Amino acid sequence: MKHVFVSSTFKDMQFERDALHTVAAIGINEKLAPYGEEVYFGDLRWGVNTTSLDSEEGCRRVLEVCLDEIDDCRPYMIVLVGERYGWIPGGDAIRGAALAKGVEIDDGVSVTQLEIEYGALLNGERGGEIFFYFRELDTDGMSEEQLADYTSESELHRQKIDALKAKIRAIYPDAVRTYTARFDAKEGSVVGLEGFLEAVTADL
Repeated sequence: MKHVFVSSTFKDMQFERDALHTVAAIGINEKLAPYGEEVYFGDLRWGVNTTSLDSEEGCRRVLEVCLDEIDDCRPYMIVLVGERYGWIPGGDAIRGAALAKGVEIDDGVSVTQLEIEYGALLNGERGGEIFFYFRELDTDGMSEEQLADYTSESELHRQKIDALKAKIRAIYPDAVRTYTARFDAKEGSVVGLEGFLEAVTADL
């Protein structure tokens, strides 16, 4: 079984993540069955149990599990990128988690960027094993409350996600795919993911 680590911010990419499990995995595994292979998408949305830990220790535990899961899935990884940059832990949590794995990553980045740096960018060009999917979302008709879940958290976050996208394109120019989707305000969901699913299936 091939385990593929899925990296993204969670809430704004929940529909893509669901589609990977309910559509892409089924189609891919049908194609792989004659070869005795199977793909499984690693998904940390269901969380890490930190109920018995204080906030600092809980943060360290979350980061430890993220990086361990990337190691378990190596060399396979897909990265979903929208407009949100994600949670930036305080203190030296990011640097500490990276150093525990023997790499240097500065604090001030989000958990999602930590995953991408550790799993992909620090390794340079690894063709055919890592793919990036950048979403262009049609937000027409969305309420302010809905937009808040799908747009940058702040101007600083917008600058950081733009810089991260540029860095990804510079290191992996041939592994970046751009897909379009739209938000169905009435249903409260992202729709039109056929192009995304076709790209993932073809790549994997």
